[in-house]
Amino acid sequence: MNRKNFILGLMVILILGSIEVTHAAAPKAGLPCPKVGTKQVSKGILFTCIKSGKKTVWNKGVQVVAAPKPSPTPSLSPSPIPSTTPTPTSKSSESPAPTPSPTPSKVISANALIVQDLFNEVWKRDIKSKAKYEIFIDPSRPDSKWAKEHVTFIETTIELLAKMGYDLKTSSKIYIGWDWKWMQKFMPRDSWCYDGSWAGGGYCGQGINFINLQQTGEWLRTGGQEIDWPSPEVRLAATSTLAHELGHQAQGELAEASGRRNLAFYPAWLREGGANLLKAVVYARMNNISYVDARELFFKMTDKGCAEVPLMEMLMSGNHPKNCNYTGGFVASEALIARDKNTTALFRFGASKIADSGPKFDQERQGISNETYRSVMKEIYNIDIDEWHPIVEAEIKIWTP
Repeated sequence: MNRKNFILGLMVILILGSIEVTHAAAPKAGLPCPKVGTKQVSKGILFTCIKSGKKTVWNKGVQVVAAPKPSPTPSLSPSPIPSTTPTPTSKSSESPAPTPSPTPSKVISANALIVQDLFNEVWKRDIKSKAKYEIFIDPSRPDSKWAKEHVTFIETTIELLAKMGYDLKTSSKIYIGWDWKWMQKFMPRDSWCYDGSWAGGGYCGQGINFINLQQTGEWLRTGGQEIDWPSPEVRLAATSTLAHELGHQAQGELAEASGRRNLAFYPAWLREGGANLLKAVVYARMNNISYVDARELFFKMTDKGCAEVPLMEMLMSGNHPKNCNYTGGFVASEALIARDKNTTALFRFGASKIADSGPKFDQERQGISNETYRSVMKEIYNIDIDEWHPIVEAEIKIWTP
């Protein structure tokens, strides 16, 4: 290898430390490669060695985008925007009609590759869930194929949470159905869920979750029928709700066990973005695809327009007006895991030793104060938000323009 290529190889390693880069001849799609699973970057393209018949060859590869550098003059003190919106999953946070966009040139971030590798290791853990849960399907449609797919998603999510070290402790009851009147009688009257017919699903507290299949049908305009999913991205959006909500349950249990606080203690970007990231992880597992591919499907079906929204405007206990805590929060949660090198980063914020919910709770906004947020990020993750936020916000601009 000449000096120029050697230096190029070193630069790639510095940018993508999570990728095993070989120093053989430059790979090309279809040419022989040494070992299945070997990865090599050449001219900004990440190639993976795959099995093709009896041979091992390089695949077509994907373009790699490294985490961007922050702007030299970032905005660090935006005005917080309070919100009173609850935190269920609603189809309104997704595109109004399931019409897939044309597939662009595939790019992935360095953070996504790190997250993928970390969760691949989590799935290998020999840990079984001891969670106690019951799933109830609307008796008017006992053979609902949509409901059965949700059941599989629930079981896989609970398995993942156990492997991550957050096995659900609260006995759970999960209701799946088309008939809201049937589901409503099981919803806690003191929860938003009791009047939650407008939502596609949600976590109600007390271990109670629900999925409203009628909302899915209306979103897809099926006339009350259960159709085959028109695309993989629609399938992800339609079937992954409970992965998100069970993630909330795990977040809430940790927060409640660590002091007199609840799910509202988490900043909105981590609470909702982290739960959305779990959706992609579980969907990938269920459908035998990579996390990176599931992530791509997620961003095809979610709101954009968050490129200029700073993380400090995603701290409330409700939702950002543009739902940027779901999409920008996904990117930020991914960046947090990649920096922390641990998937538990999605939950550990709730384990802070700060008293209760910290000073000025609900005074600056509905949710934690700037002071509390800054303090907990330093305590749990050793992150200085003045340095870290600009880096993450630059990444958000790529994925939620």
